[in-house]
Amino acid sequence: MALNALDRHLALLGFMGAGKTTMAGALQKRLARPVFDVDREIEARYRDTIPQIFEAYGEPRFRQVEAYAVAAAVGQRH
Repeated sequence: MALNALDRHLALLGFMGAGKTTMAGALQKRLARPVFDVDREIEARYRDTIPQIFEAYGEPRFRQVEAYAVAAAVGQRH
């Protein structure tokens, strides 16, 4: 049985300031789907902004945390 493509996860990827969060909000309204903003989740977990996390822990550590957050969002074990 084929699944409707809208029943699957949708990931928005792009550089900082590209409009991912804005587009996610529009898609949430249009498709009535939940939105998981990885950066907001990381900021909440670390109680800091992304730039401050980069400065304190470095990019390699941030990318590890980011990968874990994405895997958790789509229900994968990491």
